[in-house]
Amino acid sequence: MTSSPEIIDPKVARILSFLEPLLRLTRKPASRPFFLALSGLQGSGKSTLVARICASLREAGHHPISVSLDDFYLPAPELQAAATSQPHNKLLKQRGQPGTHDAKLANQVFEQLRRINEADEEHSVLLPTYDKGAHNGRGDRRPRVDWIAVESPVDLVLLEGWCVGFQPSAQSTIKDLYSTALQDSTETGNIDGASLATRQSTGPEVLLEHDLGHLYYANQQLAEYCKGFMNPESFDAVVHLDTENLHHVYEWRLQQEHKLREATGHGMSDEEVELFVLRYMPAYVLYLDRFRKGVCKNRQLRIVIDQQREMVESFVL
Repeated sequence: MTSSPEIIDPKVARILSFLEPLLRLTRKPASRPFFLALSGLQGSGKSTLVARICASLREAGHHPISVSLDDFYLPAPELQAAATSQPHNKLLKQRGQPGTHDAKLANQVFEQLRRINEADEEHSVLLPTYDKGAHNGRGDRRPRVDWIAVESPVDLVLLEGWCVGFQPSAQSTIKDLYSTALQDSTETGNIDGASLATRQSTGPEVLLEHDLGHLYYANQQLAEYCKGFMNPESFDAVVHLDTENLHHVYEWRLQQEHKLREATGHGMSDEEVELFVLRYMPAYVLYLDRFRKGVCKNRQLRIVIDQQREMVESFVL
């Protein structure tokens, strides 16, 4: 697979060069598709990158499909039930965190995708779609009639999502990080959640926005994901779109929201964006270090991007 001259994004070219030998090694007649995980921070450009990767693969004669973790969010009534069951758990107040996805449905869909090329299968798989604008932005799963039908042949399935590839931590590790953050905040006299948000915090102190038990719960839900559709052993390769400065996540999301407000007249305020991003920071604190060391030996590509989302460097782990 040779990079097309039309490709101007170095990230796409790097990913294609990384995939080329892996695709050659795994390609077999009528075999299951190649499963690629793409993980990226909020606002890092995942959706655009996925579209370009799939377009380039099609030009090279492949038959890829992309699947977003976002499309597996729970239906609105189940999201509300989850939030009501733990009224003080801020991680469940809105969709996004582990525990707000339909893991059972994801497991079913990905098992069907693994068999989509088999002769005795129906050669068609329905992919759910999610309407993030439903119910005043709280979101809801679209009716089954609006799901996307995928037919064989499919030789590559690309799963993208912000926490794809994350692995659960030991409870003792979470507790130690939490205790250290609590001690540091007590010594500095700063344990106020609102001030953390306005400072766009990215360190262990963000854990203090939540009860320790709620962090344990999200970790347990992530562990369930990793037993099924997000099991690293089920991926043939992993691409991680990362940055050395997590403050960029706040900046990227603010940029996106400003553009949305300019285009539609609606959107979150800057403070609301900061609070939105802040809810994701505990997961980055708990899981990014391990992910950066690699969860798929010799089959994981880490691409580091700067504030402008340009590739700075890349590593195969």
